Amino acid sequence: MRPMTTQEQSGISALQRALLSRRTVLRGALGISATALLAACGGDDEELEPTTSAAQPTSLPATATSAPTTTAEPTTRTFLDVYGQPIQVPDNPQRIVAIHDNNGGAQLLSLGAPVVGLPVRGGTFTSEISDVFDVEGIGGVGEVYEPDIEAIIALKPDLIVGEGYAGQGMDQFMGDGAHDLLAEIAPVVYIDTFRSVEEVMTDFAYLLGGEYFDVAAQQKAELDTLIADLTTVIGEEWATVTASYVARHDTAGTLQTSGPTGTAFTDVLTRVGVAWVPLVLEAGWPQNGGYLGDISNERINEFDADLLVVDAFWEQTLLDDPLYQTLEVVQQEQAVVVLPDDGSFWGTHYPNYVLTAQFLIGEVMAMRHHRRGRCAVTDG
Repeated sequence: MRPMTTQEQSGISALQRALLSRRTVLRGALGISATALLAACGGDDEELEPTTSAAQPTSLPATATSAPTTTAEPTTRTFLDVYGQPIQVPDNPQRIVAIHDNNGGAQLLSLGAPVVGLPVRGGTFTSEISDVFDVEGIGGVGEVYEPDIEAIIALKPDLIVGEGYAGQGMDQFMGDGAHDLLAEIAPVVYIDTFRSVEEVMTDFAYLLGGEYFDVAAQQKAELDTLIADLTTVIGEEWATVTASYVARHDTAGTLQTSGPTGTAFTDVLTRVGVAWVPLVLEAGWPQNGGYLGDISNERINEFDADLLVVDAFWEQTLLDDPLYQTLEVVQQEQAVVVLPDDGSFWGTHYPNYVLTAQFLIGEVMAMRHHRRGRCAVTDG
């Protein structure tokens, strides 16, 4: 097992610092007793006891197999990409270029991989990347879907990684001949990042090999613990909670939503057993690919539920909309609003899911305490 480079260690330490800052606050909150999120005033609270169980993967997934070799230390392995094609990849890649940021780059960085190049958007790394990961020393390699071939050549990568979805790679969105040019530089692998976080990160761990599988297993264990913590907040009564997820698509006023596993927020809440409103379920239909957009603002009442997650990271005008403010869930102060200052919650990778679960635990616990405070004033 090779030692981690300085860049890998710095990337992981930056993530650990970000996770620890939230964990310190929220783990303290978990010591407070809680009952049902929507329970009436009064009743006995149950002590929250976080669970620490986590399943450890023990075998290679179908998408990654070791190639037969005649040496004790093979230099390459066979990895099946999103097309099902066997790609020979370095056994221990040292210089990786990602040609998609959230769907490729984020997963590599979350494991502490030696990434030397990432795409930009509008000439700079996005906050979803730079606010979460240490990008010092990483070069830009063109815009997403518009790789800068000369910049990539200059970085001398030994592996190039891009986005995939439903059996197709992002090469279908790139210019003619772009994939062939990339393949002349280094092996190019497209990985489907629109699956469960476990499937996605298992593939990335096996793509990298070695200690990275252990890193992914440790991150999965932390997520499993947090899901158990969130579940324990109201226990089996999560199944009686209706939930919804909405975002303002643009300043014109249209709305969008994601399916039950389409974002980290909906996926985490799905794991604790909430019942989703019909629009969220519709977004999860296979033909919609986990997303439903251009929903008329007049349909906002269809997002009313016991618990509402409002993604206001990019667009906050929804919060001032009179129709939004009339929703019962908003008036009951049971809307979880995600603002830019709350951090970046993007990408199908464990650190994002961990941050999301911690955020939701804090929000739900705050709702519980606020509700008890109102009950105390009323009873008084």
